[in-house]
Amino acid sequence: MHDPDRRLPDLSRSLTHLAIALRDSGLPQKALVPVREAVALYRGLAEREPDRHTADLANSLSNLGQCLTNAGELREGVDAVREAASLQGSIAQRDPGRYAADHASYLLNLGGGLLTVGEPRQALGPLRMAVVLGRILAKHEPARFTPDLARSLGNLGTALREVGKPREGLIAVGQSVALFRGLAELEPDRYLPGLARSLLSQSEFLWVLDRPDEALGPVQEAVTSFRQLASREPARYLPELAHSVLNLGVMLQANHKMVDALVAGREAVNLFRLLVERVSTQHAVGLADALNNLGSDLLNVGHPREAHVALQESVTLFRRLVEHEPAPYAAKFAQALGNFGHSLWATDQQSEALAALRDALARFRLLARNEPSRYTRDLVRWLHNCSVILLKAGMRQEALRYAGEAAARWRNLAQREPGRHDEQYRSARANLARFCAENGFEPGDALSAELHASQELDP
Repeated sequence: MHDPDRRLPDLSRSLTHLAIALRDSGLPQKALVPVREAVALYRGLAEREPDRHTADLANSLSNLGQCLTNAGELREGVDAVREAASLQGSIAQRDPGRYAADHASYLLNLGGGLLTVGEPRQALGPLRMAVVLGRILAKHEPARFTPDLARSLGNLGTALREVGKPREGLIAVGQSVALFRGLAELEPDRYLPGLARSLLSQSEFLWVLDRPDEALGPVQEAVTSFRQLASREPARYLPELAHSVLNLGVMLQANHKMVDALVAGREAVNLFRLLVERVSTQHAVGLADALNNLGSDLLNVGHPREAHVALQESVTLFRRLVEHEPAPYAAKFAQALGNFGHSLWATDQQSEALAALRDALARFRLLARNEPSRYTRDLVRWLHNCSVILLKAGMRQEALRYAGEAAARWRNLAQREPGRHDEQYRSARANLARFCAENGFEPGDALSAELHASQELDP
């Protein structure tokens, strides 16, 4: 007698192969139909014969997660990969020799997906386990498993940085760089992109840790690598070249190489403008970033009018972005507004400059209220910048209030998180005392301004 269920595994495999072919052809939306059907079929098969088909269900869920991610359904994609990793973990416990490799791969995908949707704390567990499994697998079969280990270490480093552990993250990223460098020496066509990305990440970690001199070498190497890749496959690598050149400009400015920073800044603007015009308006945030950095560079080398034009365009772009999605762009918009205020001041538009600077400060205050550990440093820097300009405008008491608030911000944060911000608070108090001494304020004004500002802040 004919049994239709006998053909279900073959049908499920065929649907899976069709979905993968559609996904790899750049048609993730069309791939969702067959991959969802494959998942449904394998779910029924796994319920009837779990020992035989649970691994198949996990694999189909992993494919569904990738198709959903490629189609822009990020959270649903994470949910699918989370279920795949859970299923694979249960069967890997029973037969680690057979299933540990797939389990490590699913954990890597889950951790990467959680990072993409802004959940770094949830990503830490899967990524730590992926690294543990990856080290074991790579020890026995280095050629096969070292690439995924390198990726797992890179993602783990990113997760650690996002949860406030950049030093621990830098160690993981450094190991990722070393692994990708070895792989790229053997197979450059295959692994140079991984090396370039890990180098770019390493430079960003060193930047976060206030080590811009050390950050310069990795970002320069990343730019060189992405330039080589983009010359062969521009459609694929031009966005990453633009991003790396943008970072290079920032690192050069921090290392006081202003002429080179200006060259990199102009190239970054040109690359992102090309991407916006020819590829997608999604690159508008990159263009806004690049224009903001270019404007800052131009102010530093004494070209305020050209800086004003660049910064005005940056502010316009960021304003549109925050109107549609405030959270991801709020800090960048505040930064661009502050720089725009400087350009207005430098081009003798004083009232407009003060309005822009006060707007930037209001936005940084809101950011620092919600995430004090992350944004207090930026707020304090802009409080200092504004106090200097207010002095020039003859607004001495408002300037003193801002200078006092800068010290008070660190004071309150140091009280809330004992031991973490003492050095910043000492430095802020010294800066406030120097500000008062150099600008003719009374000896007691520094302490009074700090205490008054501290009382006005939220407890």
